[in-house]
Amino acid sequence: MTNARTAELPHDRPVHALALVIEPFSGQPTRVPLPDDGEIEIGGLWAGAGDGRVGIPDPAVSARHARIEIREGRARIVDLGSRNGTWVGGARVEAAALSIGACAIVGRSAVALEETTDFVCEAAELPGAIGSSPAMYRLAAQVRSYAALQAPVLIRGESGSGKEVVARALHQLSPRRDGPFQAINLGALPRELAEAELFGHERGAFTGAAGQRAGVFELADGGSLLLDELGELPLDMQAKLLRVLETGEVRRLGARAPKRIDVRVMAATWAPLEQRILDGSFREDLFHRIAVLMVDVPPLRERRSDIPAIATALLARSLDFAEKALSPAAASRLASESWPGNVRELRNVVYRAAALSPGALVDAGDIARALAGRGSQPPPRTTRDPRTA
Repeated sequence: MTNARTAELPHDRPVHALALVIEPFSGQPTRVPLPDDGEIEIGGLWAGAGDGRVGIPDPAVSARHARIEIREGRARIVDLGSRNGTWVGGARVEAAALSIGACAIVGRSAVALEETTDFVCEAAELPGAIGSSPAMYRLAAQVRSYAALQAPVLIRGESGSGKEVVARALHQLSPRRDGPFQAINLGALPRELAEAELFGHERGAFTGAAGQRAGVFELADGGSLLLDELGELPLDMQAKLLRVLETGEVRRLGARAPKRIDVRVMAATWAPLEQRILDGSFREDLFHRIAVLMVDVPPLRERRSDIPAIATALLARSLDFAEKALSPAAASRLASESWPGNVRELRNVVYRAAALSPGALVDAGDIARALAGRGSQPPPRTTRDPRTA
């Protein structure tokens, strides 16, 4: 084995009640309970669960690829002389300690540990999202429990973490799924046009209003509306938004009478609204009207085992590099990063690495060069929004 070394990952605490999450290069994730003390082997499809062996549908996985060992509450992965190696943190390893959430690459598939004490059922998947980490399953379970309700939802999370994906999932899982879904970025609205964009206008309501126009509340009638970057809305517009939420009616600019609407409102923000209430830039009554239900979207660093699958999907959906693939070393290198810019930053790095790669396989060296240029390139073009949350 070349470039082999032993890697140690930090342990916050001994691990108990573990399951092994296996995300094959193609196919559905599976979960295998791990013994309190013992071991299992992972390899090609020759293996069968239940006899100390687990098979992975991945041609890049050797027949006897690696072994997961549990000893005295600690877990580690041991390579068994595999053809393509076992990778942790971007390095090929002979053995590596694994902590909760740590991700290893075998062949072109990812394996990770999770605790099973608060595990939700496998049916709790999130439409439009990629990932089967514990954080994603908890998020999916929460979204499903809120989807059938009518109350407003406040979705909180860092920029690029997938708040709109969560909002769309709430809509798709709701009784309103056949109705419209509208989204508006309040932070990008010109102040003078904000009211017209939200509530609409009649002809002649202001200079340039040559005709009638419905606002996003009317366009979302019978469906769902996402108010993105709610914390950026000016105070005067906050008061008008609160009135609409309280009455369920909108009045177009220049209109004589209001119009009744049936809309489920969702709001998204990265901003700490509670702090903005204290400094006077956000209305407390609007906060309590919106934050009836709250969903916190985990950042990418809290679901590292999802990163290889997300990166693979991002590359496959690129208009320029859909024919390229990630090597195990590249996937492992990506999984070792903290990604302060979340999925948006990951998308840029993957695209840049593919552009730097001379061949069809993006390797760890390409990832390293792409990481060195963080923030210097425009976002890549994609065929559609990546299914990430």
